[in-house]
Amino acid sequence: MEESLNPSTGEVLGTYDSGGVEQAQAAVAAARNVFDNTDWSLTPEVRSRALMEMAERLEARKHEVALMRAHENGKRFVETTWEVGAAATMLRHSAASALVHTNGRATSNTPGMLIDPSRSRRL
Repeated sequence: MEESLNPSTGEVLGTYDSGGVEQAQAAVAAARNVFDNTDWSLTPEVRSRALMEMAERLEARKHEVALMRAHENGKRFVETTWEVGAAATMLRHSAASALVHTNGRATSNTPGMLIDPSRSRRL
């Protein structure tokens, strides 16, 4: 078990299990199994709903998560509140982007923009 410390005070905020190579490999194997054996990879609506739910849950706990991040990182609460809000916004953007496809790739939901892995360009 590892301890999470408040860098400003040295106070122990909690404990956590520190993962290693085996835990990382198990997580990758579990993700691969879901990708290969469920409709997750074939159904953008499922992925979009999951991302929207994550955004809603994060936003519902925005104050709590921001306070926790401020204690763990030593940042000002106003900064961590902004970060949590930005994360929820990005999750919503990703949820919308999951529904827009071109040749099997997700694209930006910005009209007139095609997101290419190597570069962005106007259509």
